[in-house]
Amino acid sequence: MRCAAPAELCEEFGEIWVEVRPLTYREALVREALGVTEHYELTEGGAVLGVCRRYDLVAMAAYDVEHCLVDYCLPIRLADGKVTVVRKTEGGKQASLRLLDALPLRVGEWLRECLDRVSLRDRAGQLAMETAQKK
Repeated sequence: MRCAAPAELCEEFGEIWVEVRPLTYREALVREALGVTEHYELTEGGAVLGVCRRYDLVAMAAYDVEHCLVDYCLPIRLADGKVTVVRKTEGGKQASLRLLDALPLRVGEWLRECLDRVSLRDRAGQLAMETAQKK
């Protein structure tokens, strides 16, 4: 699925788009295993008093970028503060993994929305995929 950035992002940074694919069921399970840790508070008898869940959002986002981001044209902020546009073909897998460190915040938020939509973690994504499957 190809996602084009909203006009205001393109006006600020130039051409921005991503092509994403959904996680497979197995990949989704691995992502959750990497990103969610549960700690149980138990009584001496073993009854559960409470559960504390911790989420590693960075690990889950990195997994999504590695497995779902098929192709892209995205702006990144360089060490000197300048912004340049990169394509996946220019940097390969390692460049894709460094995206999280270099994306401007608003672009990163938009990318997260695209990844959530294609992996059906939001209602709009579920509807878009259902519509695409009917065609």
